[in-house]
Amino acid sequence: MFNINYKTTPGNSVAVVGSCKELGEWEHGAKMDWTVSNNWKIELDIKNMPFEYKYQIIDSTGRVLIWEATQNRMFLTNAIIDQSRSVTINDVWEQPSNTHVELKRKENVTGLKRANSKDWEIPSQ
Repeated sequence: MFNINYKTTPGNSVAVVGSCKELGEWEHGAKMDWTVSNNWKIELDIKNMPFEYKYQIIDSTGRVLIWEATQNRMFLTNAIIDQSRSVTINDVWEQPSNTHVELKRKENVTGLKRANSKDWEIPSQ
């Protein structure tokens, strides 16, 4: 799941777009759902890793009004996905270094550590 907080004008929405098929291969973003307090979310089942992504503001017809003015965000590893039922990515508009990743585990997964703001790694046993 992707989450981001952004206040749009009425009729506009937030979309997430990226390098993989599920994120439109940089052509057509996935429109997110508005929730309380200007939070936007979407749940996607992304199969291919790694991938890059950004957020957009779109109008009611899907036309892009604003691209997030920052470097592409990257989700680099698939190791945590193999051991996790779901991953929630909480982002801050135009602040990739403030990304927070939450893991919902099937069972106890130990030894996960954050390598940097872009990826996670599992230490060797």
